[in-house]
Amino acid sequence: MSRRTEEAYVYWIRRFVRFSGLRHPSELGSAEVRRFLSHLVEERHLSAATQQQALSSVLFLYRYVLNRPLAALGQLPRGRVPTTLPVVLTRDEVSRVL
Repeated sequence: MSRRTEEAYVYWIRRFVRFSGLRHPSELGSAEVRRFLSHLVEERHLSAATQQQALSSVLFLYRYVLNRPLAALGQLPRGRVPTTLPVVLTRDEVSRVL
């Protein structure tokens, strides 16, 4: 992994541990991970990409550091997906705008 990815993973793992009341991740399970990710979306209003990075960080922690893959997390609330504007307008669209 790149250095920036490692830094981001450490950041999200620290946030997860703090959110969980400074309990060791080995004491936590899928329910706590689900609650953390839901908190990020519902209360912190983070984007879907940021939520995905947090999820990847926590999954990495459990799979490769603790050697304890998490059970299925089920449906998670998804963060907001930014809307993009079209790059080019067609002639009809320009006519309608004018």
